[in-house]
Amino acid sequence: MFYFLIPLRSKESSKDWNIISKLFNNTITSVCNQIDPDFKIIIAYHDLPEIDNVCKKHLELIKVPYPSPENYDQQMLDKYYKKRFMMERVRAYGGGYVMFMDADDLISNRITEYINKDDNRQGYYINKGYEYNLDTSTLKIAPKFHKLCGSSYIIYYRKDELPHKAEFLGYSFKNDDREKKYLFDYSHNIWNSLACKQSKYLKPIPFKGAIYVINTGDNHSQLTGNVSNKRKIFRKLTLGRNVNQKIGQEFSL
Repeated sequence: MFYFLIPLRSKESSKDWNIISKLFNNTITSVCNQIDPDFKIIIAYHDLPEIDNVCKKHLELIKVPYPSPENYDQQMLDKYYKKRFMMERVRAYGGGYVMFMDADDLISNRITEYINKDDNRQGYYINKGYEYNLDTSTLKIAPKFHKLCGSSYIIYYRKDELPHKAEFLGYSFKNDDREKKYLFDYSHNIWNSLACKQSKYLKPIPFKGAIYVINTGDNHSQLTGNVSNKRKIFRKLTLGRNVNQKIGQEFSL
């Protein structure tokens, strides 16, 4: 089974909940546009926007049992906890392919079809994709996409590789003090190297697999400036373009 996992930020920690809701629905629409329908979407949330997509049969919703975060450090911990709760559910299902999605990114409708056919039982990463500017409605090609965007890894997890119990331990400890037992506890920038140490040899997806949506007003990396240096790497390599019909249909853009 293929699982898309979305840790949705809370209404209280969002600058504009209406925009968050719209982008979240765009992400759900993009995921639900998969050619191969053998997948499940698991969403961990404090507050849930109305979901206007017809593929609700693919959804499983987890309302997390702890308070909404109040600052940036707590938001990072909130995302950490939500991943744990969702991965506990994947364990209950027996494991499978997992892709974490930010609630504003978009993916190709070919993802599940390709992976379910190839099925290497280790994992994949998206090294070619796009960057979409919400302000200007323009698209740029993004090589080394997995270095830019967290919605870029699909990793196979056996049941015994997943947490059997998720629990909230409070917002009192620092990010560096969290219990990092699993690959998904770390930044996506080092997942490839960590996966190799765990004897998971990830294959690149052989097509442009995802779109990183920028200028949403609520991107974690943009709000902290963490993405600016990374984008300098790509700017010389990218090509600005308007979104054409083919790309729009593939990514539900």
